[in-house]
Amino acid sequence: MKTVMVTGSAGYIGSNLCKVLVQEGYNIIQVDKAFGDDIMNTDLHQYHNVGYVVHLAAISSIGECQENKQQAIKDNVLATTKISNYAKDYHIPIIFASSQAVKTPDSSVYAMTKYIGEECFKLSNRYSILRFANVFGGDNFIDEKTSVVAKFIRAKKSHQPLIINGTGDQTRDFIHVHDICTAIMKCIDIGSTELTCDVGTGVETSILEVARLFESDITFNDTSGMVGVKSNVANTNSIEKRLGFVPNIKIGDYIESII
Repeated sequence: MKTVMVTGSAGYIGSNLCKVLVQEGYNIIQVDKAFGDDIMNTDLHQYHNVGYVVHLAAISSIGECQENKQQAIKDNVLATTKISNYAKDYHIPIIFASSQAVKTPDSSVYAMTKYIGEECFKLSNRYSILRFANVFGGDNFIDEKTSVVAKFIRAKKSHQPLIINGTGDQTRDFIHVHDICTAIMKCIDIGSTELTCDVGTGVETSILEVARLFESDITFNDTSGMVGVKSNVANTNSIEKRLGFVPNIKIGDYIESII
């Protein structure tokens, strides 16, 4: 049985991925603070028979990284460096969960930490770097995530207006977590190395367009001083060519199924 180490396995993407791995017959080593396994305090060298590492552990909130820069550096840079060195020592191929934010690394602390993480793996590992677009759906999404789609769903369910920061014309690429898991599984199955690619739909959708799908009242907030980017869309050419990956779930279909 193949063994995959998943860091951040109790998190949103990690928990969804672990379900898929179990269904596909993989043995999983879970490393997550929720289980008392902080990467910085874990002896990774006790794990000798790992066939693949999927490194998902990170502070994924832009706002949280801005507010606590020291913790962001520890979790997103130092822990990533430790994982990178472990994978190098045992010649283990690794998948790194990066972000579209690395395309503008000076836009936020979060973006910069992900950029540094990519550079760590490029220097020393058999790597696949997957730059995730805006992820939605799956287990633990509606109640736990702070993303705009999750917030809109919670507002809809509680009969509250949907709150948009700014004018709503800022655009994002929305991809379902099941499609994210499919992309990761393709990397594991194919064994891709020295791969850096976007994981998204390639479809640019404005926040206002998403809000209107809910057929709810909308409130606009002033965004003075907020961190963010105006436009964010994945370039899917590389992942289609290298992995044969095409996403299956559209944001509109998902919202329709929820409401």
